[in-house]
Amino acid sequence: MDVQSSRFSSCRYHPQVNAELWVMVPSANTSARRSRLCWLYTVKQVLVVSLFFMLSATVQADEYEISKNWRSIAIKGYDPVAYFTMKKPVKGKSQFEYRWHDARWRFVSEEHMQMFTSNPEKYAPQFGGYCAEGMALGRKASIDPRAWLIVEDRLYLNYSLEARDLMAANPEKTIEEADLIWESLQPLLLER
Repeated sequence: MDVQSSRFSSCRYHPQVNAELWVMVPSANTSARRSRLCWLYTVKQVLVVSLFFMLSATVQADEYEISKNWRSIAIKGYDPVAYFTMKKPVKGKSQFEYRWHDARWRFVSEEHMQMFTSNPEKYAPQFGGYCAEGMALGRKASIDPRAWLIVEDRLYLNYSLEARDLMAANPEKTIEEADLIWESLQPLLLER
């Protein structure tokens, strides 16, 4: 028997562990060296599995957190397309619902739903639907769907009408500050 095949002869697959971990099976001829090698192999397997999960999280980097309620409904059930087409906030209907970024988006009509599904980045609110003014201050704040603003064909929602008015006074500055904070928060938000 060569060294490679005998090196792990006392290691066995453990059927009660979901991950592919190898454990030491006690035997009469188990030496301390074999025990250390088996332990190193186990650590290597755990590291490989951990690396796989870290890389799969990185692959989802185009994902970002969406502000939603406990039922996963985004922007309190309001139709994001209506802000552009109807120029006002309109509550969506449950029969026109689309899942995007792990959130349920509601719409007033099939047409609005189709518009959103064909180009969600165009219609989805910036900063994941969190308050734009709050994000510029470094806070993740919920929104009032009535406190909205479209700047350069992008939808921004705010916590209150007062916060919307603050943003409207200098939208470029607010957006620039909020963008910096939003980008720095993304790795932390996705870890949860």
